[in-house]
Amino acid sequence: TPDIIPIGYAFVDAAGEIVGRIGTAPQPNDNPDTPIIENLKFTDTGLYSDIIMSNAVTRISGPSAAKNWGVFFDLTGEFKTGPIDHRLLIYSQFQGNRSRGQFTNVTIKEEFGGSEFTNNLVIANAFSVLRQNKLPESDNYYIFPDEVGSDNESTGNQFAVGIQDNLSMAKGRILLTGGARFDDVVNGGSDNLLTGTSGPSRTQNNWVYKFGAVGKPIADTGISLFYNFSQTFIAQFGEKIVGSGELFDNLEGEAKEIGVKMELFDSSLVLTASYFDNELQAQPIRIFNEQTGLDEFLQGGTTTVKGWEMDMAWQITEQIGVVFGMGELDSLSPAGTFLRNVQNDFNYKFLGRYRFTDGALKGITTGISVVKISDRIGNNNQSFTTDGYTTLDAFVYYDWQNWRFQLNAYNLSDKDEVISSIFGALALAENNRNVRFSVSYRY
Repeated sequence: TPDIIPIGYAFVDAAGEIVGRIGTAPQPNDNPDTPIIENLKFTDTGLYSDIIMSNAVTRISGPSAAKNWGVFFDLTGEFKTGPIDHRLLIYSQFQGNRSRGQFTNVTIKEEFGGSEFTNNLVIANAFSVLRQNKLPESDNYYIFPDEVGSDNESTGNQFAVGIQDNLSMAKGRILLTGGARFDDVVNGGSDNLLTGTSGPSRTQNNWVYKFGAVGKPIADTGISLFYNFSQTFIAQFGEKIVGSGELFDNLEGEAKEIGVKMELFDSSLVLTASYFDNELQAQPIRIFNEQTGLDEFLQGGTTTVKGWEMDMAWQITEQIGVVFGMGELDSLSPAGTFLRNVQNDFNYKFLGRYRFTDGALKGITTGISVVKISDRIGNNNQSFTTDGYTTLDAFVYYDWQNWRFQLNAYNLSDKDEVISSIFGALALAENNRNVRFSVSYRY
């Protein structure tokens, strides 16, 4: 809520004049006549920032570049061992990346008087972020490039190899899946091209496993029971305290799911219901310190996601088809609090489609989709909640030979809702009503 945010977000016009701000805490040299904007839903979500000042150093983003590459190899095979049918998959991948970024230090001076400003602020074409001070009101500012402040190049690569076998037995009434994967992740560090110094290269690796089972207890009924178990590994290289060299622990987790699937009326109606219980250990949690205006990271404990979901896919007639899904979950941090921007209540999705099979509109398909988003916690400090909302979209497409011509319309109700937020004064809003036309070719 605005009354607990000790920083302000100011909106400026093309001439650089402040026309309004967010936040009720007093700012140095604050103008009491500046209007307060209470609506925190930024509809213009683009931050076109050319000038960035961090730690009292003003910088202009310089040229940056990134290059990614990868080599992938898969080997598949089908064979039998006695009464068991096998579908074996062996896969591997080797990926790498290289990126380079540069910043130039600058000084902001007033045209008359030559004053220099080194306050901790961001000047942007769309809006300005004021954390400590703001520039005195003036239309006469100049930017003087001084020198390249940083020029860094980072590299990294990842190698993974895995094997998975799908086994079918008892005439397809029992299906088993098992697999293992090894990851080796290398962070090549960051090279400072100005000083010639290099950061340390670090490597993390681990094995993960998965298992799944599907059983059809009664033949020819279309009813299946299933269970899935899998492990997760995500390498971490960030430092718990900047400059300490102490790395975050790697993320390791487990996902478990059990459910039932029903295929009815020659599989024209498919119903699925499942319960899941997922855990992720040692997830870094970003905490915004409202007193300092800085982010802090905490790590420890286990993040849990538990809930249920049900879905239905029904081809009612040759022309009419519907898909409906609903669910509810509880996603909790190691501290037992809700995770930011994660739905923790009932939600649903619906899609209806109609295909014209004769007449002048033959070949045209049209439909609508409705998505219900439930309430979500707005920040990691649990100080506010973003309201749930419902979206309404529509589409129409026409298939001709290998071509598809499609028109999509999004947010038909033109709602201004919060999609996600970081903290109380920074939120991403739903895009205004918009349309997109696309053409695709299949070959």
